[in-house]
Amino acid sequence: MPLARHRLHLIAQTAIHLPDYAGSMWRGALGHSLRRTVCVTGERHCPDCLLYRSCIYPYVFDTPPPERTEKLRKYPAAPHPFVIEPWPGCRNVAPGEAFGVDLVLIGRGRSQLAYFIEALRRAGQSGIGKGAAQGAGRYVLAGVEQERAAGWQRIYTTGGRLESHAAQMPSIPPLPMGLVRVELLT
Repeated sequence: MPLARHRLHLIAQTAIHLPDYAGSMWRGALGHSLRRTVCVTGERHCPDCLLYRSCIYPYVFDTPPPERTEKLRKYPAAPHPFVIEPWPGCRNVAPGEAFGVDLVLIGRGRSQLAYFIEALRRAGQSGIGKGAAQGAGRYVLAGVEQERAAGWQRIYTTGGRLESHAAQMPSIPPLPMGLVRVELLT
């Protein structure tokens, strides 16, 4: 399945204090901001909305299985089309300091990159992490890169235009020889 890996470069405007594993915090910030950005009906529950099957928010966070599907008919939701990966070592970020988050978009989710960028940009205006309600945790989006075979390529700079961003099939590394050590960072 085609995917696209992106790196969002952010700059703290106020002090940012994130939890040990910030992935769920980022997911929540993205979800709240995306819904505020795209919801035009204000319907409380997405499945009750006329736009349920065409709106990006339920596609990303409620991911309904495709209609008339055989493989996913037993499940209330399909796998989500994104993975958000906080950069390691970015728990406490001082004003003016650069930090970021990686975003992997999968399948049809790749065509929604502009919505993800805008939602994460707006999340920075609201603030993230501890103290966001009191004005902490604010950041600005400096730019977005996409991973390509030749390395990372800038595809967006704030205030500019989003460059085309064709997806690619992930390259599969060769199987390692001998013992393999797996370390899970949680």
